[in-house]
Amino acid sequence: MNWIMRVFLGIAVFGLLAAFFVMHHKSARKPKIKMTGKMQSGAADWPLFRGDPELTGTSAAQLPDRPKLIWTFKTGESVESSPVIAHGKVIFGCRDGNVYALRLRDGKLLWKFASGCAVEAPPLVAGDKIYIGNLAGDFFQLSLNDGTVYWKYSCGKQIYGSANIFKTGDGRQAVIFGAYDFQVRCLDAADGKQLWSAPTKNFINGAVAISPLLQLAVFGGCDAELRIIDLKDGRETRAVHLKSYIPGSPAIRDGVAYVGNYGKELCAVNLADGKIIWSYPGAEFSAPPAVTGEQVIAGDHAGILHFIDRKTGKKLGQFQAAGEINAGAVICDNSAVMADKTGILYIINLDTGTERWKYETGLPVNASPAVVDGNIIIADTGGNIYLFANP
Repeated sequence: MNWIMRVFLGIAVFGLLAAFFVMHHKSARKPKIKMTGKMQSGAADWPLFRGDPELTGTSAAQLPDRPKLIWTFKTGESVESSPVIAHGKVIFGCRDGNVYALRLRDGKLLWKFASGCAVEAPPLVAGDKIYIGNLAGDFFQLSLNDGTVYWKYSCGKQIYGSANIFKTGDGRQAVIFGAYDFQVRCLDAADGKQLWSAPTKNFINGAVAISPLLQLAVFGGCDAELRIIDLKDGRETRAVHLKSYIPGSPAIRDGVAYVGNYGKELCAVNLADGKIIWSYPGAEFSAPPAVTGEQVIAGDHAGILHFIDRKTGKKLGQFQAAGEINAGAVICDNSAVMADKTGILYIINLDTGTERWKYETGLPVNASPAVVDGNIIIADTGGNIYLFANP
Protein backbone atom coordinates (compact mmCIF):
# COMPACT_ATOMS: atom_id res chain seq x y z
CA MET A 1 0.00 0.00 0.00
CA ASN A 2 2.78 2.42 0.83
CA TRP A 3 4.47 1.62 -2.44
CA ILE A 4 1.28 2.31 -4.41
CA MET A 5 0.69 5.53 -2.56
CA ARG A 6 4.23 6.62 -3.33
CA VAL A 7 3.65 5.95 -7.06
CA PHE A 8 0.40 7.94 -7.07
CA LEU A 9 2.05 10.75 -5.13
CA GLY A 10 4.92 10.85 -7.63
CA ILE A 11 2.52 11.01 -10.56
CA ALA A 12 0.56 13.82 -8.90
CA VAL A 13 3.70 15.84 -8.21
CA PHE A 14 4.89 15.32 -11.80
CA GLY A 15 1.49 16.47 -13.10
CA LEU A 16 1.57 19.60 -10.97
CA LEU A 17 5.09 20.43 -12.13
CA ALA A 18 4.12 19.86 -15.76
CA ALA A 19 1.05 22.10 -15.43
CA PHE A 20 3.13 24.79 -13.74
CA PHE A 21 5.72 24.58 -16.52
CA VAL A 22 3.08 24.93 -19.26
CA MET A 23 1.36 27.84 -17.53
CA HIS A 24 4.68 29.54 -16.83
CA HIS A 25 5.84 28.98 -20.43
CA LYS A 26 2.64 30.50 -21.84
CA SER A 27 2.75 33.48 -19.51
CA ALA A 28 6.43 33.97 -20.25
CA ARG A 29 5.72 34.12 -23.98
CA LYS A 30 2.84 36.59 -23.75
CA PRO A 31 4.78 39.57 -22.42
CA LYS A 32 7.31 39.20 -25.27
CA ILE A 33 4.54 39.50 -27.85
CA LYS A 34 3.05 42.50 -26.06
CA MET A 35 6.41 44.18 -25.68
CA THR A 36 7.11 43.80 -29.39
CA GLY A 37 3.72 45.27 -30.22
CA LYS A 38 4.20 48.09 -27.73
CA MET A 39 7.59 48.99 -29.15
CA GLN A 40 6.07 49.26 -32.63
CA SER A 41 2.87 51.12 -31.78
CA GLY A 42 4.44 53.21 -29.02
CA ALA A 43 7.13 54.72 -31.29
CA ALA A 44 7.45 58.50 -31.09
CA ASP A 45 5.27 60.35 -33.59
CA TRP A 46 5.86 63.31 -35.89
CA PRO A 47 2.20 64.33 -36.14
CA LEU A 48 2.49 67.77 -37.71
CA PHE A 49 4.69 69.84 -39.97
CA ARG A 50 8.05 70.60 -38.27
CA GLY A 51 7.17 68.30 -35.37
CA ASP A 52 5.50 70.61 -32.81
CA PRO A 53 3.10 73.59 -32.65
CA GLU A 54 6.04 76.04 -32.43
CA LEU A 55 7.40 74.53 -35.68
CA THR A 56 10.91 74.14 -34.23
CA GLY A 57 11.86 71.22 -36.48
CA THR A 58 13.47 69.30 -33.61
CA SER A 59 13.05 65.69 -32.53
CA ALA A 60 14.13 63.63 -29.52
CA ALA A 61 14.38 60.53 -31.72
CA GLN A 62 17.62 58.67 -32.35
CA LEU A 63 18.84 58.46 -35.93
CA PRO A 64 19.58 55.06 -37.45
CA ASP A 65 23.22 54.03 -36.95
CA ARG A 66 23.54 52.72 -40.49
CA PRO A 67 20.69 54.19 -42.58
CA LYS A 68 19.61 51.93 -45.43
CA LEU A 69 16.73 52.28 -47.86
CA ILE A 70 14.06 49.93 -46.48
CA TRP A 71 11.19 50.66 -48.85
CA THR A 72 9.86 53.12 -51.43
CA PHE A 73 6.31 53.95 -52.46
CA LYS A 74 5.38 55.51 -55.81
CA THR A 75 2.48 57.96 -56.24
CA GLY A 76 1.01 59.47 -59.38
CA GLU A 77 2.65 62.90 -59.25
CA SER A 78 5.05 65.15 -57.33
CA VAL A 79 4.95 65.09 -53.53
CA GLU A 80 5.45 68.61 -52.15
CA SER A 81 3.52 67.81 -48.96
CA SER A 82 5.90 67.12 -46.07
CA PRO A 83 4.99 63.70 -44.61
CA VAL A 84 3.91 63.23 -41.00
CA ILE A 85 3.97 60.05 -38.90
CA ALA A 86 1.39 59.00 -36.32
CA HIS A 87 0.29 55.65 -34.84
CA GLY A 88 2.50 53.65 -37.20
CA LYS A 89 1.17 55.41 -40.30
CA VAL A 90 2.84 57.77 -42.80
CA ILE A 91 0.41 60.46 -44.01
CA PHE A 92 1.02 62.90 -46.88
CA GLY A 93 -0.68 64.69 -49.75
CA CYS A 94 0.19 64.58 -53.43
CA ARG A 95 -0.28 66.67 -56.55
CA ASP A 96 -2.37 63.83 -57.96
CA GLY A 97 -5.10 65.07 -55.58
CA ASN A 98 -4.88 62.20 -53.11
CA VAL A 99 -4.09 62.03 -49.43
CA TYR A 100 -2.20 58.79 -48.73
CA ALA A 101 -1.78 56.63 -45.63
CA LEU A 102 1.02 54.06 -45.66
CA ARG A 103 2.09 51.56 -43.03
CA LEU A 104 5.37 52.78 -41.58
CA ARG A 105 7.09 49.45 -41.20
CA ASP A 106 6.70 48.22 -44.80
CA GLY A 107 5.24 51.06 -46.92
CA LYS A 108 2.01 49.20 -47.64
CA LEU A 109 -0.85 51.41 -48.86
CA LEU A 110 -3.55 51.43 -46.18
CA TRP A 111 -5.89 53.87 -47.88
CA LYS A 112 -6.03 56.96 -50.07
CA PHE A 113 -8.55 59.78 -50.24
CA ALA A 114 -9.29 61.70 -53.46
CA SER A 115 -9.61 65.35 -52.42
CA GLY A 116 -10.58 66.66 -55.87
CA CYS A 117 -7.51 68.86 -56.38
CA ALA A 118 -3.74 68.84 -55.92
CA VAL A 119 -2.55 68.63 -52.31
CA GLU A 120 0.70 70.40 -51.40
CA ALA A 121 -0.07 71.24 -47.77
CA PRO A 122 1.42 68.96 -45.11
CA PRO A 123 -1.16 67.12 -42.99
CA LEU A 124 -1.82 67.55 -39.29
CA VAL A 125 -2.74 64.51 -37.17
CA ALA A 126 -4.49 65.01 -33.83
CA GLY A 127 -5.77 61.89 -32.10
CA ASP A 128 -7.44 59.76 -34.75
CA LYS A 129 -8.20 62.68 -37.06
CA ILE A 130 -6.29 64.25 -39.99
CA TYR A 131 -6.63 67.91 -41.02
CA ILE A 132 -5.43 68.93 -44.48
CA GLY A 133 -6.19 71.45 -47.24
CA ASN A 134 -5.84 71.36 -51.03
CA LEU A 135 -5.27 73.85 -53.85
CA ALA A 136 -9.02 74.24 -54.46
CA GLY A 137 -9.30 75.78 -50.99
CA ASP A 138 -11.04 72.77 -49.46
CA PHE A 139 -10.02 71.89 -45.91
CA PHE A 140 -10.89 68.42 -44.61
CA GLN A 141 -11.15 66.49 -41.39
CA LEU A 142 -10.45 62.83 -42.22
CA SER A 143 -10.35 59.60 -40.28
CA LEU A 144 -6.81 58.43 -39.64
CA ASN A 145 -8.09 54.85 -39.75
CA ASP A 146 -9.64 54.78 -43.21
CA GLY A 147 -9.73 58.30 -44.74
CA THR A 148 -13.45 58.85 -44.19
CA VAL A 149 -14.44 62.53 -44.49
CA TYR A 150 -16.04 63.85 -41.32
CA TRP A 151 -16.39 67.45 -42.46
CA LYS A 152 -15.19 69.86 -45.15
CA TYR A 153 -14.70 73.63 -45.04
CA SER A 154 -14.14 75.65 -48.24
CA CYS A 155 -12.42 79.01 -48.48
CA GLY A 156 -12.18 79.04 -52.28
CA LYS A 157 -8.45 79.76 -52.58
CA GLN A 158 -5.29 77.67 -52.47
CA ILE A 159 -4.12 76.23 -49.16
CA TYR A 160 -0.37 75.57 -49.27
CA GLY A 161 0.52 75.59 -45.57
CA SER A 162 -0.03 72.99 -42.89
CA ALA A 163 -2.72 73.46 -40.26
CA ASN A 164 -1.77 73.84 -36.60
CA ILE A 165 -3.81 73.04 -33.49
CA PHE A 166 -4.39 74.50 -30.03
CA LYS A 167 -6.85 74.44 -27.14
CA THR A 168 -9.29 77.32 -26.71
CA GLY A 169 -10.06 78.92 -23.36
CA ASP A 170 -13.12 76.74 -22.93
CA GLY A 171 -11.19 73.52 -23.60
CA ARG A 172 -12.15 72.92 -27.23
CA GLN A 173 -9.59 72.02 -29.88
CA ALA A 174 -9.21 74.48 -32.73
CA VAL A 175 -7.28 74.28 -36.00
CA ILE A 176 -5.69 77.26 -37.71
CA PHE A 177 -4.38 77.72 -41.27
CA GLY A 178 -3.69 80.39 -43.88
CA ALA A 179 -4.79 80.57 -47.52
CA TYR A 180 -4.44 82.54 -50.74
CA ASP A 181 -7.53 84.60 -49.98
CA PHE A 182 -5.33 86.73 -47.66
CA GLN A 183 -6.79 85.25 -44.46
CA VAL A 184 -5.85 83.02 -41.58
CA ARG A 185 -8.80 81.03 -40.29
CA CYS A 186 -9.51 79.32 -36.99
CA LEU A 187 -12.03 76.47 -37.05
CA ASP A 188 -13.57 74.36 -34.33
CA ALA A 189 -11.81 71.02 -34.77
CA ALA A 190 -14.95 69.08 -33.81
CA ASP A 191 -17.33 70.38 -36.48
CA GLY A 192 -15.35 72.70 -38.81
CA LYS A 193 -17.31 75.83 -37.83
CA GLN A 194 -15.32 79.05 -38.19
CA LEU A 195 -14.42 80.66 -34.86
CA TRP A 196 -12.61 83.70 -36.27
CA SER A 197 -10.50 84.91 -39.19
CA ALA A 198 -7.56 87.33 -39.41
CA PRO A 199 -7.09 89.38 -42.59
CA THR A 200 -3.74 90.12 -44.27
CA LYS A 201 -2.74 91.98 -47.43
CA ASN A 202 -1.41 89.13 -49.57
CA PHE A 203 -0.96 85.39 -50.02
CA ILE A 204 -0.02 83.10 -47.12
CA ASN A 205 2.23 80.22 -48.16
CA GLY A 206 3.59 78.84 -44.91
CA ALA A 207 2.17 77.32 -41.76
CA VAL A 208 1.12 79.29 -38.69
CA ALA A 209 3.41 78.79 -35.68
CA ILE A 210 1.76 78.74 -32.25
CA SER A 211 3.15 79.72 -28.87
CA PRO A 212 0.95 77.81 -26.37
CA LEU A 213 2.61 79.67 -23.49
CA LEU A 214 1.90 83.16 -24.86
CA GLN A 215 -1.36 82.15 -26.60
CA LEU A 216 -0.15 83.77 -29.80
CA ALA A 217 -0.10 82.70 -33.45
CA VAL A 218 2.70 83.90 -35.75
CA PHE A 219 2.90 83.75 -39.54
CA GLY A 220 4.34 85.53 -42.54
CA GLY A 221 3.09 86.20 -46.03
CA CYS A 222 3.73 87.81 -49.38
CA ASP A 223 2.96 91.25 -47.85
CA ALA A 224 6.38 91.02 -46.09
CA GLU A 225 4.72 91.26 -42.68
CA LEU A 226 5.33 88.90 -39.79
CA ARG A 227 1.97 89.01 -38.04
CA ILE A 228 1.38 88.22 -34.38
CA ILE A 229 -2.22 87.49 -33.47
CA ASP A 230 -4.12 86.60 -30.31
CA LEU A 231 -5.39 83.02 -30.37
CA LYS A 232 -8.53 83.95 -28.43
CA ASP A 233 -10.13 86.07 -31.12
CA GLY A 234 -7.68 86.51 -34.02
CA ARG A 235 -6.95 90.11 -33.06
CA GLU A 236 -3.64 91.28 -34.49
CA THR A 237 -1.33 92.45 -31.73
CA ARG A 238 1.65 93.37 -33.92
CA ALA A 239 2.80 93.35 -37.55
CA VAL A 240 6.57 93.47 -38.10
CA HIS A 241 7.71 94.55 -41.56
CA LEU A 242 10.60 92.41 -42.84
CA LYS A 243 11.32 94.25 -46.13
CA SER A 244 10.64 91.30 -48.46
CA TYR A 245 7.96 88.65 -48.78
CA ILE A 246 8.03 85.64 -46.49
CA PRO A 247 7.54 82.38 -48.41
CA GLY A 248 8.10 79.95 -45.53
CA SER A 249 7.01 79.26 -41.98
CA PRO A 250 8.44 80.80 -38.79
CA ALA A 251 9.68 78.87 -35.76
CA ILE A 252 9.19 79.98 -32.14
CA ARG A 253 11.36 79.40 -29.10
CA ASP A 254 11.32 81.23 -25.74
CA GLY A 255 9.07 84.02 -26.98
CA VAL A 256 11.16 84.74 -30.09
CA ALA A 257 10.14 84.03 -33.69
CA TYR A 258 12.76 83.08 -36.28
CA VAL A 259 11.84 83.56 -39.92
CA GLY A 260 13.53 83.98 -43.29
CA ASN A 261 12.49 86.11 -46.24
CA TYR A 262 13.18 86.52 -49.95
CA GLY A 263 15.26 89.59 -49.22
CA LYS A 264 18.18 87.34 -48.18
CA GLU A 265 17.70 87.77 -44.44
CA LEU A 266 16.81 85.55 -41.52
CA CYS A 267 15.44 87.51 -38.58
CA ALA A 268 14.83 86.96 -34.87
CA VAL A 269 11.76 88.89 -33.66
CA ASN A 270 10.73 89.40 -30.03
CA LEU A 271 7.03 88.54 -29.80
CA ALA A 272 6.47 90.74 -26.74
CA ASP A 273 7.37 94.05 -28.41
CA GLY A 274 7.80 93.18 -32.10
CA LYS A 275 11.41 94.33 -32.16
CA ILE A 276 13.93 92.68 -34.46
CA ILE A 277 16.64 91.26 -32.18
CA TRP A 278 19.01 90.44 -35.02
CA SER A 279 19.06 89.79 -38.76
CA TYR A 280 21.41 87.38 -40.48
CA PRO A 281 22.46 87.65 -44.17
CA GLY A 282 22.32 84.80 -46.66
CA ALA A 283 20.65 84.02 -49.97
CA GLU A 284 16.87 83.77 -50.31
CA PHE A 285 15.36 81.86 -47.39
CA SER A 286 12.25 79.87 -48.28
CA ALA A 287 12.92 76.77 -46.15
CA PRO A 288 11.61 77.02 -42.57
CA PRO A 289 14.39 77.26 -39.94
CA ALA A 290 14.97 74.71 -37.19
CA VAL A 291 15.62 76.02 -33.68
CA THR A 292 17.40 74.31 -30.79
CA GLY A 293 18.33 75.74 -27.39
CA GLU A 294 21.57 77.16 -28.80
CA GLN A 295 21.28 77.37 -32.58
CA VAL A 296 19.11 78.34 -35.52
CA ILE A 297 19.72 76.09 -38.53
CA ALA A 298 18.45 77.33 -41.88
CA GLY A 299 19.08 76.51 -45.54
CA ASP A 300 19.00 79.02 -48.38
CA HIS A 301 18.82 79.13 -52.19
CA ALA A 302 22.62 79.14 -52.47
CA GLY A 303 22.58 75.64 -50.98
CA ILE A 304 24.14 76.72 -47.70
CA LEU A 305 22.91 75.29 -44.42
CA HIS A 306 23.67 78.04 -41.89
CA PHE A 307 24.42 77.40 -38.21
CA ILE A 308 23.58 80.59 -36.26
CA ASP A 309 23.88 81.46 -32.59
CA ARG A 310 20.29 81.78 -31.40
CA LYS A 311 20.96 84.59 -28.94
CA THR A 312 23.36 86.80 -30.91
CA GLY A 313 22.71 85.98 -34.57
CA LYS A 314 26.44 85.31 -35.08
CA LYS A 315 27.53 82.73 -37.62
CA LEU A 316 28.76 79.50 -36.01
CA GLY A 317 29.39 77.51 -39.18
CA GLN A 318 27.89 76.26 -42.41
CA PHE A 319 27.53 73.29 -44.72
CA GLN A 320 27.52 73.60 -48.51
CA ALA A 321 24.98 71.30 -50.16
CA ALA A 322 25.02 70.39 -53.84
CA GLY A 323 21.90 72.43 -54.63
CA GLU A 324 19.27 74.91 -53.48
CA ILE A 325 17.62 74.14 -50.13
CA ASN A 326 13.84 74.51 -50.12
CA ALA A 327 13.00 72.01 -47.38
CA GLY A 328 13.49 72.60 -43.67
CA ALA A 329 16.11 70.55 -41.83
CA VAL A 330 15.12 68.34 -38.90
CA ILE A 331 17.43 68.42 -35.88
CA CYS A 332 17.96 65.29 -33.78
CA ASP A 333 20.76 63.20 -32.33
CA ASN A 334 23.13 66.21 -32.59
CA SER A 335 22.62 66.17 -36.36
CA ALA A 336 20.70 67.95 -39.10
CA VAL A 337 18.68 65.78 -41.50
CA MET A 338 18.13 67.77 -44.70
CA ALA A 339 17.66 67.46 -48.45
CA ASP A 340 18.41 69.74 -51.40
CA LYS A 341 17.01 70.40 -54.86
CA THR A 342 19.41 67.96 -56.52
CA GLY A 343 17.72 65.20 -54.52
CA ILE A 344 20.46 64.45 -52.02
CA LEU A 345 19.44 63.56 -48.46
CA TYR A 346 22.13 64.42 -45.91
CA ILE A 347 22.87 63.83 -42.25
CA ILE A 348 25.14 66.66 -41.04
CA ASN A 349 27.03 66.70 -37.73
CA LEU A 350 26.07 69.87 -35.82
CA ASP A 351 29.39 70.14 -33.96
CA THR A 352 31.66 69.94 -36.99
CA GLY A 353 29.35 70.93 -39.85
CA THR A 354 30.53 67.86 -41.76
CA GLU A 355 28.61 65.22 -43.66
CA ARG A 356 27.93 61.98 -41.76
CA TRP A 357 25.91 60.27 -44.47
CA LYS A 358 24.09 60.97 -47.71
CA TYR A 359 21.78 59.31 -50.22
CA GLU A 360 21.01 60.50 -53.76
CA THR A 361 17.38 60.15 -54.83
CA GLY A 362 18.11 61.80 -58.19
CA LEU A 363 15.03 64.04 -58.04
CA PRO A 364 14.44 67.41 -56.36
CA VAL A 365 13.18 67.39 -52.76
CA ASN A 366 10.94 70.26 -51.62
CA ALA A 367 9.26 68.52 -48.67
CA SER A 368 10.78 68.49 -45.18
CA PRO A 369 11.71 65.07 -43.76
CA ALA A 370 10.06 63.37 -40.80
CA VAL A 371 12.18 61.52 -38.23
CA VAL A 372 10.97 59.07 -35.58
CA ASP A 373 12.71 56.30 -33.61
CA GLY A 374 15.45 55.40 -36.05
CA ASN A 375 13.30 56.05 -39.15
CA ILE A 376 13.72 58.83 -41.72
CA ILE A 377 10.90 59.52 -44.20
CA ILE A 378 11.47 61.75 -47.23
CA ALA A 379 9.49 62.55 -50.42
CA ASP A 380 10.62 63.82 -53.83
CA THR A 381 9.07 65.58 -56.84
CA GLY A 382 8.98 62.30 -58.74
CA GLY A 383 6.21 61.14 -56.42
CA ASN A 384 8.43 58.77 -54.42
CA ILE A 385 8.32 58.23 -50.64
CA TYR A 386 11.41 56.69 -49.03
CA LEU A 387 11.98 55.09 -45.64
CA PHE A 388 15.55 54.87 -44.31
CA ALA A 389 16.30 52.89 -41.18
CA ASN A 390 18.77 50.41 -39.74
CA PRO A 391 18.87 47.29 -41.96
